Amino acid sequence: MDIPPAITDLLRTYSLRTFKKGQTLLFQGEVPRQAYIISSGTVKTYNISPLGDEQIISINAAGDILPEAWLWGEANVAYYFYEAYTDCQVYAIPRADLTKKVEDNPELLRHMLKRYVRLYVGTRVHINALEQPRSRDKLIHLLHYLTMRFGKERRGGTTQINLRLTHQALADMLGTTRETIATELSRLRREGVIDYRQQMYFINKAKLLRLRNEDELITKL
Repeated sequence: MDIPPAITDLLRTYSLRTFKKGQTLLFQGEVPRQAYIISSGTVKTYNISPLGDEQIISINAAGDILPEAWLWGEANVAYYFYEAYTDCQVYAIPRADLTKKVEDNPELLRHMLKRYVRLYVGTRVHINALEQPRSRDKLIHLLHYLTMRFGKERRGGTTQINLRLTHQALADMLGTTRETIATELSRLRREGVIDYRQQMYFINKAKLLRLRNEDELITKL
């Protein structure tokens, strides 16, 4: 989601910080000094399991605000780790300034409400993927979510996921192994559901939805 015009002028008065891929914006348990609004690139939100495995919670793109629970006073610290998934630029803005801007501007308040509804729906879709009994079905549901969240329509009826994703990243999103993901992706490729090269994925949405055995209820997140 892009940054709305209602907040563009405010952002110009604050610093724009650059993070290289792999750099940490916030550590879990850290007390943030300001909120971040992503201007470009993507930021990975993740947790570490008791066994030391990385568990990706979400991938955040332009217009997303971090960390949200802290921003609205629901947490005193960052719940998760926040790391640059790609090279990215973020605006650093004091919490009080941002919350006041939202409270004083009905247009921005509506934008934020709509955005949080989309995030809620996206979270439910991701959880639904995790609840599937088979690895194949988990992956199909996750690809549907990524298509809605980051998809760009292309000629020929395919949708490109505008995000470079390794097999390990997909595995971390589903709590499975890289080998399992590689096997299931190969099967879907043979079935003509997906194609991928250089960590970019191209989805035949019609075939993907048929595998889900449902109509397309959500078009975009």
